Amino acid sequence: MRLLIMISLIGSVFILSSCTHSIMRGSVVMKSNNRLAHVCLGDNEVREGDRVAFYSGYCDETDLERVDGSYGSEEWGSSIRVNCSKRRLGYGSVKKVLNSHFSIVLLDRGVNVSEGTIVEKD
Repeated sequence: MRLLIMISLIGSVFILSSCTHSIMRGSVVMKSNNRLAHVCLGDNEVREGDRVAFYSGYCDETDLERVDGSYGSEEWGSSIRVNCSKRRLGYGSVKKVLNSHFSIVLLDRGVNVSEGTIVEKD
């Protein structure tokens, strides 16, 4: 149960920080269809024609271990180590910058994203 809470907190941090405008990272906020997505990257971050990459967050549950190296069903508390990383799903290009917060991106063929997917300027 604590693992689920921890993973949820990590995911929340990704989502909440995805629309900060000091970095060129945002998230998919809406899919119009299989090829178009509205993303949280605006006119200060991207321009029409810019390439962007899409990522999903992934936490490897097989790397769970206590900090002291032991395993077991004891109370894990705050000593859990979880290996989390990003996996690239594919690319797209900015078709229209809507305002200072949002743009429309055309996904490359075969790229499948959903709302909340991480997007970064390539």
